[in-house]
Amino acid sequence: MGLYIIVEGKEYCSEYTFWETIRNEFMSKSKKIDIVGCGGFSNLVRYINEHKNTYTRNDTIIISFDNIESIEVANFIDNQLSRLNKQINKLYITLYYCFEELFLSYYHFENYLSTDYNDIISNINNINLNAMPDKFSKSDKYSAFTFIRDCINKGIDYREDSINHNKYIRHLVKKSDNRERLSARVLSEMTEKGKHIKINKGHLGACWIKDCNTLRQSKKWYNCLNCNFCKAEKCNNNKGVTKCCNCNKNSMTAKEKILDLQNNSIFGKMLKIEDLKEFL
Repeated sequence: MGLYIIVEGKEYCSEYTFWETIRNEFMSKSKKIDIVGCGGFSNLVRYINEHKNTYTRNDTIIISFDNIESIEVANFIDNQLSRLNKQINKLYITLYYCFEELFLSYYHFENYLSTDYNDIISNINNINLNAMPDKFSKSDKYSAFTFIRDCINKGIDYREDSINHNKYIRHLVKKSDNRERLSARVLSEMTEKGKHIKINKGHLGACWIKDCNTLRQSKKWYNCLNCNFCKAEKCNNNKGVTKCCNCNKNSMTAKEKILDLQNNSIFGKMLKIEDLKEFL
C-alpha cells in the first residue's frame, strides 16, 4: 500500500513544495509516500503511462496538475485517469484551473498580508472600482483580488467577466494571454512584499508552510496581519521573551495553516487530509 503524489510542476517548485509540506507535516514516516515532480503536463502524462502497471489495488494516487479547459486535458481525464481509477484504491485530482488559484480562493488570505493593508481591507466597500488612476495602488489590487476570489469560488471565469469589473483587472487581461498567467501575476503582486510571504511558480514563502514561532526564532518574520510581529529593537520578543506586544496572539503551526487553507479554499473541495487516514 502506497501513496503517490504526482505533480505537474518540476521538483521543488511552489506546487511541489506545497505537497511536500503536507507529507512532512501530516503523513507517517513509516508509510510509503512518494512525491514526483514531472516538469510539465506532457511529462506528467508520460510518467503516468510509464508507471501505470506498477500501481496496485491498495495504492492511492494524487495527481496535481492545471485542470485547464482543453481537449488535451479532457482526454487525459476521460481516458488515462478513468482507466487508472479502476486499477487502484483511490484517485484524487486537482480541481483548480491552476495552482495559483488554490491560494487566490483562500478566504483567510488577508491574514498573511502585511500590516499596511489594514486600512485598505477595512475600507474595501468604499473603494470605487471603476474610478481608478493610471498608476494602480494597493487598493486597486486588493479590490481586484477579492473579485477574482469570489469568481473562483463561484466557478466563474474572471477573465471573461472582467469587462464588468475594474480598470486593474482589464489592464491585467491585456497583459496576460491566458488565465494562468493572469492569476500568477495577481498572486505575485499581492505577496510581493517580503520573500517569506511571496508566492510564484518557483517559490512558496515560508510563512505559508512553517510554524510562526519557528520563523520568529530564526528572526525571519514578515509582520503579517496574522501574527503582527513587533520588530522594534526594544521588543522583549527579540530577546526570547514570548509575551510582548501580543506578538504570539495569532501564531499558527504549519499544520494549522494547511488545515485552514483546506477548510477555507477550493482545496477542500478536492481533498480532505483526513481522507488519507491510512497514511497519517
